[in-house]
Amino acid sequence: MDASLGLVAEAAGLRTIVDRMVVTGHVVGCGDGWAPLVVELDERLALVDPDYGLFRVSRDGGHLVYDAQPSSRRHREVFRALIGAAVFRAAQTCEVCGDAGVRREVGGLAEVLCPIHE
Repeated sequence: MDASLGLVAEAAGLRTIVDRMVVTGHVVGCGDGWAPLVVELDERLALVDPDYGLFRVSRDGGHLVYDAQPSSRRHREVFRALIGAAVFRAAQTCEVCGDAGVRREVGGLAEVLCPIHE
């Protein structure tokens, strides 16, 4: 895939996520490196439950926070598993560029960074 087409798809995916959060008025609060993970997670959750609620996408102490609520209780376990897998992947992904990274303390702030962005 052409890199520019990938960026267009990612931007459209992030727009979908922001639109899903209109009720709470939040924005996506994580680095560009995690954007593909967040877009993929939204797509997977939407396959399970197109009407799910999303309240927050952010980072906290170098961890991805994806606060989502399924529209039906029957989807809770699937949501928990999919979100947990994305959080695990994010813990190993540079928040800046998306390359392999590790959680580091930088100036008192915990971030997941690759060696280049450390």
